[in-house]
Amino acid sequence: MKKFIFILMIFASFLLYGCENEKADTKKSEKIKSPKVKVVLYKVKKKTIRNAIEQIGTVMPEKEAGIGIKVPGVVKRVFVNESDYVKEGQKLLELDSTDLNLELQVALSTLKDAKNLFNLTLLKLKNLKKDYKRFKVLYEKKVIPQSKFDEIETTYKLTKIELESAKVKIEKAKASIDILKQKIKDTTLNAPFDGIIAKKWINEGETVAGIASKPLFFIINIDNVNIKVDIPEVRSNAIELNQKALIKVDSFPNTIYVGKVIEINPAVDFKTRTFPVKILAENRKHHLKPGMFCRVTIIIKEKKDVLACPINSIMKEDSKLYLFVYENGRVWKKYIKIGLKNQNSAEVLEGLKEGEQVVIDTNFSLKNGLEVMPVPTL
Repeated sequence: MKKFIFILMIFASFLLYGCENEKADTKKSEKIKSPKVKVVLYKVKKKTIRNAIEQIGTVMPEKEAGIGIKVPGVVKRVFVNESDYVKEGQKLLELDSTDLNLELQVALSTLKDAKNLFNLTLLKLKNLKKDYKRFKVLYEKKVIPQSKFDEIETTYKLTKIELESAKVKIEKAKASIDILKQKIKDTTLNAPFDGIIAKKWINEGETVAGIASKPLFFIINIDNVNIKVDIPEVRSNAIELNQKALIKVDSFPNTIYVGKVIEINPAVDFKTRTFPVKILAENRKHHLKPGMFCRVTIIIKEKKDVLACPINSIMKEDSKLYLFVYENGRVWKKYIKIGLKNQNSAEVLEGLKEGEQVVIDTNFSLKNGLEVMPVPTL
């Protein structure tokens, strides 16, 4: 009997030990249960989608000119300094014109003498013409000999030649005067357009050689600026005249300057395999300085107020595109069709509604209906 009770007690101990182990295993399995997949969500909304080319550009003045003076001379006055703003026609420099003014006085005196000579010769010719006609009648009536008529005829013809010579002297004197007046005018150098004096290479008292001399001033106009951008040849078919361009510079990081494509050079640089494009941008505040580097975005195509989702939420299955939409703690697979896209976003034509939340940076382990743990929505 005692032996039976002992065996029964051992059997009961084994049963109790088995139950406890089963409970422990159950608790352990609960502890190692797989955690929910964490996902980042994006709420689908309407936005502007741009397909664009982004390149580094260089700022250049819309207008620039190195200007010199046409005539030689000594600089009498310099009216501007570097960085001065000037208006078109404003006086920049003046040469000493004393010698030219003296030459002009001589030329005016020569013209006066030529006119006096012309008037005297003209009066002489009028009198000779009367004598010539009278002598011709007398000669035809054989009242005077031929020698007398020949004398008056020769004098008459020579006087006509003298009158023509006097005319030529008048024209030459007038031409000399016009040239001297132009030279005197050219002793003053004026600004060819509104702009800023970027460089000045002349001082008062210096001598300039005239038309063969180097520029005395370098003037620029930056009310508008040109942006030079080198575009890779593979994008040549995408660039067109009048395309919109957005420009940013580091010195004004919160400002976007708007321009447009105004020139496309068809020649490709064989070293860089790029072709230059010129963009015109308004610069009324003169923030953009010549020589600055800038980031340029040339907009190839743009759609405003369209439904869009991040490009990194879209996956491909054969020829179909799909993404995962979050709803009530689970993700659901949806097929979509897209339109315009860029490296960040894609226009959604079919398959999504505004306000739906899609999974971005998609994990390929996601399955339809999988329970997930979302992180804060972007």
